[in-house]
Formats: sequence, C-alpha cells, structure tokens
Amino acid sequence: MSRRVSVGISVLSLLPASMLAFAGVREYREGGSVYWAAAGIGLVLLSVHVLVRDIRAVRADRGGSR
Repeated sequence: MSRRVSVGISVLSLLPASMLAFAGVREYREGGSVYWAAAGIGLVLLSVHVLVRDIRAVRADRGGSR
C-alpha cells in the first residue's frame, strides 16, 4: 500500500516540476538566466526517474506480472 502512495506522490510531483520548467523556459526566452530553465528541466527529469523507480518497485512487489 505504501508503494502505491509513493507512486501517487511521484505523479503529483511532476506538476510543480513541470510548472517550474515552463516558467524557467519562458523567463529564459524573455532574457532571464538559463539556470531557471535548467533547474526546471532537471527537476522534471528527476521526477520522471523517481516515478519510474517507484513503478518498478510496485511491479516487483506484485511478482513481476505484466
């Protein structure tokens, strides 16, 4: 059960990471620092990595079916 909650939290973490990535890219296009865009994209990649890791853990707990 706790693994499924972890997957849910990982899915929800994509929302603020994506928002920061979009805001960072928009700021960069308007002349801001590239570090905001890099930080946002880095957070999205990190969130996807954690989500994939959690999904694999849930599948391993189920016995690897499917």
